[in-house]
Amino acid sequence: MKRIFVCAVLVMVMLVGCVPPTATPQLPTVTPSVEPPTVTPVPPPSATPTSTATATATRPPSPLITPTPPTSPIATPQVFRPAAVAASGLRNWSFEAPFIPDSIYTSIVLAQYWHYWYLPLPPCKVGEASCNIPCPSNCNGCPYNDVGCFWAKPEWSQSYGLDTGYFRVDSLQSSQKIFVYAREGEGGMYQVVNQNIRAGDVITFGLRAMAWQCFNFPACFIHYDPKHGNYTVISDQPYAMNLRVGIDPTGGTDPLAASVRWSTTVESFDHFSSVMVSIVAPAASDKLTVFFGFGVRFDYARPNNDIYVDSAFLLIENSLRNKTFLPAVRCP
Repeated sequence: MKRIFVCAVLVMVMLVGCVPPTATPQLPTVTPSVEPPTVTPVPPPSATPTSTATATATRPPSPLITPTPPTSPIATPQVFRPAAVAASGLRNWSFEAPFIPDSIYTSIVLAQYWHYWYLPLPPCKVGEASCNIPCPSNCNGCPYNDVGCFWAKPEWSQSYGLDTGYFRVDSLQSSQKIFVYAREGEGGMYQVVNQNIRAGDVITFGLRAMAWQCFNFPACFIHYDPKHGNYTVISDQPYAMNLRVGIDPTGGTDPLAASVRWSTTVESFDHFSSVMVSIVAPAASDKLTVFFGFGVRFDYARPNNDIYVDSAFLLIENSLRNKTFLPAVRCP
């Protein structure tokens, strides 16, 4: 029995050895009918470094501004009338101390009893044919009234004449200085005089004024003043300052009022000149107003535009002085 079992086992082993091993099936090779296109990679473009140069900025034109000149001075400084000072006649004609700071603008300091006025905008549209104010070449917005470039509020201060020569003072110790730095502008001063006038009175007002307009400061500082023995600053390329005086026989304080009678304009660079006007009073009044005015003008910006005012005077010739009264004639 044991021998039969062994034989059976041997027969099974032999049979297993005769069975061939299972072969791994081979997948058929599939050849694609259309080959995919060959894609050649494109290298990314090299970045061009951004230039560090700064572009020149161009100021856009400003919107058109229709200037509206004030009907009265922009601000009226405090009126100082000490009790010891008489209330009639022209006061502080020589523009001496004290000089009073304005209560609003620190850049305005005026000789006592004098007041200021100025135009915050040009009186006409600069750049138009009908406006006689030149458009400076350093401003490209004049047709649009870009007033921030070429128009400014003047400044007022006391001058002793020492900074630009003693001849900046015409009488006594000081003069009134008015200046507009690197811009055009228009303004002046006034004083109300309590004085009775009659219709027909001849009123004459005047003062002494000097202008200095300088473009290149080294070129201006070349003048030797033999009278005072020092070098002084003169104008190198002056254009116009339009110095003038006016009288309002009604006592008003509006420099643009029709009642103000203005003189013709005067140019007086680096020396004092008399600027005067005479009028005939149209009616009786208990006061009158005297004005000084100027208008800085140039075709390109001048940094220095200074005016010095001194030695004012006021004359009133009574209309009755030259009348002849005939003696009474007794009729028969």
